This record gives sequence, structure tokens and C-alpha cells, in this order.
Amino acid sequence: MEEFQEFIGDKAGTRVVMESCWNWSKTYELIRDLVEEVTLAHPLKVKAIASAKIKTDAIDSRTLTELLMANLIPQAHLRKAGNRVRQRVVRHRAFLVAMRTRVKCRMHDLVDSQILSTEVLQIKPRNLFSKKGVKWLRSIQWGKEEDNRMIASYLRLVDLISEEISATNTMIDEIYRQDKDA
Repeated sequence: MEEFQEFIGDKAGTRVVMESCWNWSKTYELIRDLVEEVTLAHPLKVKAIASAKIKTDAIDSRTLTELLMANLIPQAHLRKAGNRVRQRVVRHRAFLVAMRTRVKCRMHDLVDSQILSTEVLQIKPRNLFSKKGVKWLRSIQWGKEEDNRMIASYLRLVDLISEEISATNTMIDEIYRQDKDA
């Protein structure tokens, strides 16, 4: 914060433009009270930057400054701090669901790579992650000990990630009970 104060100084009416990119909200929170205006540029819509053949921070900064002075910045939506927190929670849940899906896909790959008898295949449940499916997965003696250990590992991971998804669902429920507009 002190570095920003020192850099900006006492320049009354300072306008700042920044791209909506990784960690923009932290920079925004640090400078918003130090300047007159902060404009959040939509990086994909700033065609002059997106289509430039030579891309450096110095060139991009110069281009953004010129676009700001000409009032030609395509703005990204500047979410309020509370909304950004809620968005992070929802994105966290989406991340966990994607992670669990990847683990389940790995497990399907492992099961599909096995040479299983007709009898075993006939009792294979359609959904490997139902109670019946998990029971079936645990009952099989896979070809290699490493496969048995991986199946057990994948099942533990699915359970753990599912618990975290449930915890995140609780956070989301709390957030949306408190904010009816969410």
C-alpha cells in the first residue's frame, strides 16, 4: 500500500486503468481510495492489446493509457467486494466438482483397462459411484496389487472431495440466505 501511495503521491484527479486479469481485485482494493477513478479494462475486448504483434507490459500500459484518455476503454464489470467473495466460493465449488470428476474418470480408465471375467462384468453396476458400485469396486480383486491400491486411493479421494463439496454447499447456502439478491 505504501508503495502505491508513494508512486501516486498527491496527484489530484488521478485516473487509473488496469486490465481485469489475475489478482486484479487485490490491486484495486489497494489503490481505489488513493485515486479519483479506477477503470477496469476488459482484456479480451481491448482489441488494440489483444491483436498486437509485439506484447510487452510497457506497450500494453501505454496503449491502455491512450485508450483511457480517449474514453475508449471497453470496461469489465467491477464487482463489489462482497460479490467477489461469493464468486470465489462458487468457483471453489466448481473447482472441487471438476476435481472429483477427474478422479472418477481416472477410476473409470483404470476399471476399463482391466481384463475382467464375464461373471464379474455381468454384475458390474452401471454407476460405479453408487453404494452398489462402490461395494462392487471394493469386492473385486484387481489384477495387480498396485491397481487395488489405486482403486482404494481413488475411492478415498472421491469421499474426501465429496465432503469438501458438501462443506462448500453449506457456505453457499449461508451466503444466499444472508443475501436474497445473490
